[in-house]
Amino acid sequence: MRTTTSAITAMIITAGTVGLGASVAYAAPGAITGASFNWKVNECAFAGAFVTAANEASDSCFSIREDQTTSGNVAKTDGGWVFSDGTGTYDPSTGATELDFTGSLRFGNINRGNYYVELADPTVSVDSDGTGALSATVLVKGPGPGTVEDRGTVDVVDLVDVPDATQWSVTPPWAGVGTPDESAPLEGKQFASEFVDTIDSSMRNWFRASSSAEATEDRGEYNSYKSPAPLSVSFAETVWTPALSVTGAANLAPNETRTVTVRGSGFDPTKQGNGVAGLYVVFGPNPADLANGYNDPGVFGAAQYLPSGPDVNGEFETTLEITGNYTDGNDVAWSPATTPMGVSVWAAHTRLTTAWDSFSPIAFTDPGDDKVTDPAPVSKPTKARNVRVAKIKKKKVVVKWKKSKNGTATGYQVRISKPGKPKKFKSWKSSSNTKTTLSGTNRSGKYRVQVKAVNDTGSAKKVTIRFTKR
Repeated sequence: MRTTTSAITAMIITAGTVGLGASVAYAAPGAITGASFNWKVNECAFAGAFVTAANEASDSCFSIREDQTTSGNVAKTDGGWVFSDGTGTYDPSTGATELDFTGSLRFGNINRGNYYVELADPTVSVDSDGTGALSATVLVKGPGPGTVEDRGTVDVVDLVDVPDATQWSVTPPWAGVGTPDESAPLEGKQFASEFVDTIDSSMRNWFRASSSAEATEDRGEYNSYKSPAPLSVSFAETVWTPALSVTGAANLAPNETRTVTVRGSGFDPTKQGNGVAGLYVVFGPNPADLANGYNDPGVFGAAQYLPSGPDVNGEFETTLEITGNYTDGNDVAWSPATTPMGVSVWAAHTRLTTAWDSFSPIAFTDPGDDKVTDPAPVSKPTKARNVRVAKIKKKKVVVKWKKSKNGTATGYQVRISKPGKPKKFKSWKSSSNTKTTLSGTNRSGKYRVQVKAVNDTGSAKKVTIRFTKR
């Protein structure tokens, strides 16, 4: 092992001399869970437009409020409809935000034509310049016994001047939104054109200022009830908690050489840059227990330098060839019989941040117990079954599959091809269940998704499916 550890020393020391410089900066969006947004849509939909308290029949918005049905993670409160448990990403360096929600909100009527508009699975998107949109899948039921039609995903309202924050409230623009033609709303006041143009003409006046409403004096306030209500968003930034898993080390004897797979999650990718140039993945004693453990590469028995660091999801995967009993580059003999061994991770090159410090111990078999015998090996998992695309969103795709038949899979790895390059894939993403959301469908075209079951012994044959984003 001396030759190996000398190579490790050279590799880490050489890497340590590579300076990125203070001008290099890298920031990646952190994953968000538990997001929510609160919205009345407009006063017409939420509370109605009672022109006179004495005559509720004058409520011009009754046909939008009689049938209000919600499903999924949606609840009506005194302040608006709240969509909860949203997921997505937030980039603290730019304010760019992408939040996806499940659930739907319907507004319409039963006794005044029996028609409605439904907004399903909305998405709040904000660019780095503070502009964005609330989009949703629009379902429309026409008057009478008509059927429900899926009109696709469209922008419902535009968002402007969105603060770079994790909590904000913005009133969508209302004036100057409509197209100036004969069918345009009064003074161009309306919800996003894409949404208004998508719904039936008989329903559009719920979401735009109409000249016919201004013609009658007692309905003069009607249009003000139809303007978009403020939309409030709230979420917490990701709390990154590094975690390591080492597979392939079960029942490893101290003198046995074996290649193990190391996977990391929860590694904050925004730490990359300004002198932090990737991470080290190292086998040997815990460097935190040594006097100079993070600065003496000769101590360790195996190492990998990952210059790209974790991916945007805070994950990485690599392999190490390890042996428990080894002599290091300082001519010191190490053994798991006397010193706990495992896999460590820390920031390259000179540990400028401790946020990535991690250690995962490896349990070696006891060499002094002649009666110890290896148990029967766990068979490799069978491949995942019935892989399918469950939903295609703007920039993401939801993939589902069924469990491996032999029941030995401890998890799954999933990846998607790059836009416009169906044979070139992004990095694998780990999943502990049979559903995951992949980002990367930024444009129309053909894509491939691959899923493989994994356990401590290895991985099953990957399953590849193809789909086209229109």
